Amino acid sequence: MVQKDWHKLLKTVEDDVLIAQSMVETIASGTIVPSMLSTNVTIEDRPGGKTVCFTREQQISAEDLKGWALNIQTALLGMWILMVDQALEAKHGKDRLQDTDGKRRAIRCVIYQLRCAIAHSSYAASWQVGRGYQCSFTVSGLPSGQLILDFSQLNGQPFKPSQFGGWFRVI
Repeated sequence: MVQKDWHKLLKTVEDDVLIAQSMVETIASGTIVPSMLSTNVTIEDRPGGKTVCFTREQQISAEDLKGWALNIQTALLGMWILMVDQALEAKHGKDRLQDTDGKRRAIRCVIYQLRCAIAHSSYAASWQVGRGYQCSFTVSGLPSGQLILDFSQLNGQPFKPSQFGGWFRVI
């Protein structure tokens, strides 16, 4: 079920994705380095609630930190895509390929394929392109410009942001 104020939630997730991108860039530039992170971590489930303390046995490496940032970025993008797909499905039905509005059909099919890539294997995302979707879709009117995605060769391939022009293309 789509949340009543899903558009507000989508904006929050969009902001989170942009913050995750900033983290990736900050880590890649060396502004955030592993030595800045403590090996002692305290997690509080809510203010004044249960507190659990953890100690990592070893420091985080630079590669671990970069991997973490990319995992967070992918997870947030996945959450955003799942919500957009859910909202579109609730408003326009499940049959994306039969949508009579051509522009909306392209958007819905691209979002659905992004959703499938992440939802079916979120740790090692890969394209899961159904037979009806193994073609090219063009999405116009994006702030980042026109997006053309050709899914005919992607089925089973590892999911890579470069395949759709980078993270910024889908926000």
